[in-house]
Amino acid sequence: MVGPTPDQIKKALCELTFVEEDKFGLQIVLPQIYSNGETVVVTAQPEGDKFFIHDNGAGAMALEAAGVATSARLHEEIGKGVRAYGCEFAQFRVYKQCSAEDVAQTAAVVGCASRLVADFVFQTETRPMFDFRRQVVETLLETIGIERVRENEEVVARSGTRYQVSAIILDPKLVRPAAYIEAVSNHQAVARKFRALYDMMHTPGISDTPRFSVFNDIQAGISTGDVALLKDVSETVGFRERNTLSQITGSVH
Repeated sequence: MVGPTPDQIKKALCELTFVEEDKFGLQIVLPQIYSNGETVVVTAQPEGDKFFIHDNGAGAMALEAAGVATSARLHEEIGKGVRAYGCEFAQFRVYKQCSAEDVAQTAAVVGCASRLVADFVFQTETRPMFDFRRQVVETLLETIGIERVRENEEVVARSGTRYQVSAIILDPKLVRPAAYIEAVSNHQAVARKFRALYDMMHTPGISDTPRFSVFNDIQAGISTGDVALLKDVSETVGFRERNTLSQITGSVH
């Protein structure tokens, strides 16, 4: 069987990792995925000559969004699992301190521990009640039709980065993309989605294709500032506005 070379696999994995500076430190997007489809992102925050690596509570928020109430007993169980990774769990955040030389390795470990927190949903009787990306795609399938909707399609942008777009709507002839749709489930996803949409907006050949950000206004988390940022690179639609979403996507040709 002919398959990808080790170098090709390594390159593809590297392209899934992003590191950007912001006022809090370094935002590190890891090649890891929560069970709800969101990418794992951790923050490396400098503290003197050390770094404080944490997940911004994303693992716990994914658990809460799935309908799991974090009782004292569950909190204790989560803490045991997180400490098995050499991390700590406090104020619903996974964190670990490290030296500057160990930031990359520690970020990967914190990402794994954060995944473990989110995956506690599968160890409780409660199951995910609201997979936001799935609901956005289902709405598109009902509105546009299964033959014109493609989910998790890969787009190569101007920077050379490959992005997995939540959904693409094809033109009526099923030849080319007529619109790109990104599902934005929470505040942590905004920066990553903005990056992808901005890169696509400046990519020859696809820059004129309409871009839509469908943001989660069912649950708290996305601010007016987040929405304003997304408006710079796309047309924004609140998920509550089902009729508006149907009208917009139904008019794409």
